[in-house]
Amino acid sequence: LFSKYDLDKPQLPAWQAGTVTPQASCAGTLVGQELWKLVVADTFVSIAQRFASTLFFYKLYGRRVQLEVVQSVLGLVYRQGLIWVGMIFCPALPLLAMLSNVAYFYFYLK
Repeated sequence: LFSKYDLDKPQLPAWQAGTVTPQASCAGTLVGQELWKLVVADTFVSIAQRFASTLFFYKLYGRRVQLEVVQSVLGLVYRQGLIWVGMIFCPALPLLAMLSNVAYFYFYLK
């Protein structure tokens, strides 16, 4: 049935028939890498922002900050959107996001 097509070889467009595309320049790999960087950067920025605002509030008023539900939910929705989009391109992204969420709320409650 499939004897006309050689399915064991990579299927490339006619103008690239003689070349092999390296894994590093694949569009899916690049998207996965960028989403990974976004989740890591979001984690560090969120923790730094939370630490700085908690420290400032404690120095100003002398008591701890209460949980800000709206800000926390918006951050989680943003991160969840990144995860749902990036899961296709980077299968390890949910694990990173789980660790990110644990760190985010651990530093909030500490």
